[in-house]
Amino acid sequence: EIKKQNTSIILGVASVWDERKGLKDFLTLSKFLKDDEEIILIGVTEKIIENLPSNIKGIKRTESKDELAEWYSKALVYFNASIEETFGMTCVEAQACGTPVIVYNSTALPETISEKTGILVEPNNVEKVYEAIKKIKLKGKSFYSAECRKRAVELFDEKKNFRQYIDLYNDSLKRINFSG
Repeated sequence: EIKKQNTSIILGVASVWDERKGLKDFLTLSKFLKDDEEIILIGVTEKIIENLPSNIKGIKRTESKDELAEWYSKALVYFNASIEETFGMTCVEAQACGTPVIVYNSTALPETISEKTGILVEPNNVEKVYEAIKKIKLKGKSFYSAECRKRAVELFDEKKNFRQYIDLYNDSLKRINFSG
């Protein structure tokens, strides 16, 4: 459970926490936090949990979509500190729950957000991450929530995207000359 009722949660989610997923950056970020701010990391091992500072709460991996959605919804902001990402599904999940996202301006992560749904930061610039958190806190989560949900539904709907892949495949087949 979180420290206090009015605690601002900075959420991080990964199936495996290591250097590539930004664990070190979350540890650095914890040094910037005020008393009413806390980091929640989901997907950490017992060994990592034992070594976390007091303002970072570690939760072991969960397979429960409802539990994840609850944490995404509780969070002020979702921070994806990854420097190696092919898509960024957790960023989309956070936005689907109305939570703004902070990502590093590298790999595929910037494609998952817009200026209305989150903030881009130079890779590994934890000070700028904290400034982005303060900006979101100042505007309030509700300033971003509707746009976050809208973006997730409009751009990342599974059935709609699947249909587009089928249409692209069929269109490609029509263009191929099979007569040799």
